[in-house]
Amino acid sequence: MRVWGGMAVGLRINLVVAAKENQMSIGLARDFLLWCAIVNYAVLLWWFLGFVLAHDWMHRLHGRWFRVSPEHFDAIHYAGMALYKIGILLFNLVPFVALRIAMNHGS
Repeated sequence: MRVWGGMAVGLRINLVVAAKENQMSIGLARDFLLWCAIVNYAVLLWWFLGFVLAHDWMHRLHGRWFRVSPEHFDAIHYAGMALYKIGILLFNLVPFVALRIAMNHGS
């Protein structure tokens, strides 16, 4: 193995070989997207429960930094939850469904 500039040239070859051996299968990608969706929906549920059950505390906490009326505070959280849910749909569930369809048509 030759050393050039303090780096081993053979290291690059080993990384390429390792990358080819560890390629992600469609099934693994599908399972990954499903777990991402589950975790993201758990975060969304946690956010919603915290918002509903600790609304006044959250408003007081954020009110220390930002002067926001309770109505505006509610609108901000509602919009944030809506955007987060849309992100889950677009980036986790739609690719998951597309991979499921591709796997069913491929077999």
